[in-house]
Amino acid sequence: MFDAVGVDAYAKINISLDVICKRDDGYHEVRTVMQQVGLFDTVDVSLNRSGEVVLELKGEDGCLEGVPAGEDNLAVRAALLFIDITDRLREEFKDEFPDELWLGLDGEDNATLGAHISIHKRIPSGAGLGGASADAAAVLLGLSACVGTKDPEWLEYLMTEAIELGSDVPFCMMGQARLNPSLGLADAPRAAVCALGEGRGEELRAAPPFPGWALLLKPSASASTARVYDRLDVMEIAERPDTDALLTCLAEHDPVGAATYMGNVLEAPAFAEYPEIAVAKRVLQGLDGVLRAQMSGSGSTVFALFKDEGACQEAAETVGALINEKPEALAGWQFVKVPLLT
Repeated sequence: MFDAVGVDAYAKINISLDVICKRDDGYHEVRTVMQQVGLFDTVDVSLNRSGEVVLELKGEDGCLEGVPAGEDNLAVRAALLFIDITDRLREEFKDEFPDELWLGLDGEDNATLGAHISIHKRIPSGAGLGGASADAAAVLLGLSACVGTKDPEWLEYLMTEAIELGSDVPFCMMGQARLNPSLGLADAPRAAVCALGEGRGEELRAAPPFPGWALLLKPSASASTARVYDRLDVMEIAERPDTDALLTCLAEHDPVGAATYMGNVLEAPAFAEYPEIAVAKRVLQGLDGVLRAQMSGSGSTVFALFKDEGACQEAAETVGALINEKPEALAGWQFVKVPLLT
């Protein structure tokens, strides 16, 4: 009854990450610039009338470690959310959306809706790259496409609903809408590959992207976001990124200047909890041609930014040689060269 849809679920890096305070609701107030990069999971979804959500996982070496297979998986929770809200929306907002929004659903009992999700993982878990959030975003957008939904208003509403899944999910939806033309949302006002996130990170405004290439390096450790934030003392943060100056440089197409204003205030607590991440950053800082080396999110991936692919390729070869020279000390380390998506 419903055609299957495939979505490329892209990883993100935090070009900058500042934590302003801890809120009364337990979340942290942040200012972060996030950008999609050319590393992605492949997510195939379809709707059915089984009343169940079935998840199939496969992936590259090491990428399935720590990924839950049941309802704890964020992609499954995204499918359950989609099934829940479609019926509510038809009742509450029928007059606010075009008839085409409900193509394939009108006249059906959504209580029997089910979904099949197949994910090929390339983004490692616990890496600070938003892999779980990207998969959840892909499920929401893919299931929307299954029923013929290509309305920008629906994207806006769905991003609001997706906050309950995680603070990074709405941004991942923005990027995937822009980067998956088959979804029909590439020109939507909210579609963007780079954004300033405020609040919990879900208050989003499109930003000019950082041009160039990145070398991602993940040590064997997978970081726990909760443990990193537990170590953070906002009052003790010694150095913060200058987010406004960073955005100004990006708007002026000045990546060298932008790199000087970057920063991630979670590095200190992450390095204290996982010293291996600090080692990985030092490795990247020692490479030729690096504009900036920094941790993404709460770790454990660190990245180095380069102006061009050639410099990034040379750096990747250097890191690969280092890992081969020290197979025991650097066991489980992974690296990949990726374009910064613009």
